[in-house]
Amino acid sequence: MDGFLFYFDLVPMIRVTCPCCGVGIKAEDRLMGQDVRCPKCLSPVKVQRPGKEELAKIVEPNYEPQARDDDHPKAIDCPKCGNHLRIGEYLCKSCGYHVKLEAYFEDLTSEALAKGTEPKTKWEHWLETQLHELSTPRDFMIISAICALFLCLVAVLTARIFAGPLIGTILGLIGSAGIALLWFVLMQRLGVMNDPKRDERLAREHHGKLGKVVRDPGKGHVVREKRKNHVPAAGVKEPQKLSLPEYDVDDIDLFDEKPTKRPKASPAQPVATAKKQAAVQPSQSTAAPQTAAPAKKSAPKDDDWLNDLL
Repeated sequence: MDGFLFYFDLVPMIRVTCPCCGVGIKAEDRLMGQDVRCPKCLSPVKVQRPGKEELAKIVEPNYEPQARDDDHPKAIDCPKCGNHLRIGEYLCKSCGYHVKLEAYFEDLTSEALAKGTEPKTKWEHWLETQLHELSTPRDFMIISAICALFLCLVAVLTARIFAGPLIGTILGLIGSAGIALLWFVLMQRLGVMNDPKRDERLAREHHGKLGKVVRDPGKGHVVREKRKNHVPAAGVKEPQKLSLPEYDVDDIDLFDEKPTKRPKASPAQPVATAKKQAAVQPSQSTAAPQTAAPAKKSAPKDDDWLNDLL
């Protein structure tokens, strides 16, 4: 069996294809010009060498970079809103549509970016932190308006029950007007509706206690004045320095029988008196030195006989 396979490998073979079923057939070179049976469909297949046209063409490798559309970008228009995009831009700032990603980015529009950089008041900042990611201030306004309308209806019905039909209706309408006014002012403070005093309130919050906001009723401009409280230099008191007394004590003789007297501590003197004493001391040092009096001998005591015995 091994010899047969070795012989089969040495024999030149020709590969032909069955025209009926497309199965490839290997035939020996000696069967050139003869017909053989297809092993699948048993149709006759003529053995012949393939021509040069039937052979696959040799493709030489090409290592040069191929040009793409990204290599030569062009200015295009947004397919959604028609806004003109410059060369290299794929995000439309008008509608937020990305040309390549084929998706909308509403947070990257010019209006959304302008709102993000605009300064906000404390009430507007609080509302922004409380809102959900998918909710907007308009949704909050609609929901709050429905709640306010429900409260107005409850106020009218409650007043009619306790105060009668006529007086209750009047009181309920007055209460409803108060609820509506409170809702309107709250929407202005939260920035959902237009507030004419927003700039004035924003300037007051920005400056805080250091600034004073003055409103010109004629032109409606806001004038800002800063308060500067300078502390005068004379008003600052320097800390008082205390001078400690100095002790002039001679060396103590351990074998001296006469007890040493400790000097009494003088009370603390103020700064002015300390300076006067410092000025007087140099003048006293220039005076003539005085001769010291001879020291007196100590009188004999009863303990001297013990010293004589030792």
